[in-house]
Amino acid sequence: MNKKMFQISFLLVFLLTVMTACGNIKSVSKSTDQKVVNSNKSITTGRVTTGVYQSLMEDGKYQTSVARGLSASRLNSNYNLTNFENGLTKISQEAFSVDQYYFREGQKISYETLQKWLSRKSATIAEGLNPEISADTEDQQKANPIIFQQLEEYDFINKDSQKLAGVSLGIALNKVYYTTNSSVEIDEQTMQAKGKEVAAEIIARVRKIDGMKDIPITIALFEQAEKEDLAGGHYFAKATSKAGSSKISKWQTVSENYVSLPVINDETNEATADGISSSFTSFKSSIQGFFPNLSGVTGIAYYQGSDLQKLTIKIETNYYSKTEITSFTQYVGKTAESAFNTKGEIEIQISSLEGEQAFLTKKSGEDTMTSHIFN
Repeated sequence: MNKKMFQISFLLVFLLTVMTACGNIKSVSKSTDQKVVNSNKSITTGRVTTGVYQSLMEDGKYQTSVARGLSASRLNSNYNLTNFENGLTKISQEAFSVDQYYFREGQKISYETLQKWLSRKSATIAEGLNPEISADTEDQQKANPIIFQQLEEYDFINKDSQKLAGVSLGIALNKVYYTTNSSVEIDEQTMQAKGKEVAAEIIARVRKIDGMKDIPITIALFEQAEKEDLAGGHYFAKATSKAGSSKISKWQTVSENYVSLPVINDETNEATADGISSSFTSFKSSIQGFFPNLSGVTGIAYYQGSDLQKLTIKIETNYYSKTEITSFTQYVGKTAESAFNTKGEIEIQISSLEGEQAFLTKKSGEDTMTSHIFN
């Protein structure tokens, strides 16, 4: 009897446990499903550095621009391309917080549409935003230079709604237009006026694209430098088209510039004004004096207004042994700490024909360099 009662008691406990567990499973299952749904809605690349955007993934894959390839093929140098894209990211961060929005390469303006907008206007391409010519001759090209060179679209997805919540558009403009056999320089006023005219028309057209009517759009104008310019071009103006509006608000000046080092021909610029130019010359002479066989030492100083934000130095060597590279890297780092008394970031890249050899960096506000030597 006792045994039978024990079995009955055990069975009751078991049934109660199962029933309770079933309730828990249902509750846990609901919670887990919710997390999966949320996760699927916002699968991103993640980030290891604060202050940068997480990129939104689609079906677990990174989404490249639907107009991919036009930037690289139309801008006249990698220096211009880098400044064009990096500058648009900086301007976007002022309008779309990296903590509230995900980044996605442009998905709204198609490759075919962009090609038409970038073309010269003609009987067959009515959408062209560059001047029409009566004949494709050198004289006609020079008399009617192409100023609107490229358009870049960046999309921003609200983290909470998981919907497109803003767009940034970068417009690259030619200061120098290259024809088949020559080039023509475009004066600053003409270039800027054309840029603002193109921007107004693009906003009006973009508002007609599905999903683009009721979101804020940041638009910025970029001056493309000559193709021989190692510093590359820069942004000079930005504006906003408020959600639902087909017009652009007041243009604001973007005060940024890239300066090549060493400065030549007694040019006056931000680097000569704050002493970075002379500091770079001293740095270069010092490392060349102690370590011969350097192929080249060049630099790019990036300014916002008159303040140095980042100094990038590239050193080409003929060193190949690990001991040579290690010794050289240490000397470069200590020399840089002494030469550059600046709050801006410093980055030094050391390489040879064989590839990257070492990398040094100093964050803004820090006093010492850190280095990494590649195997």
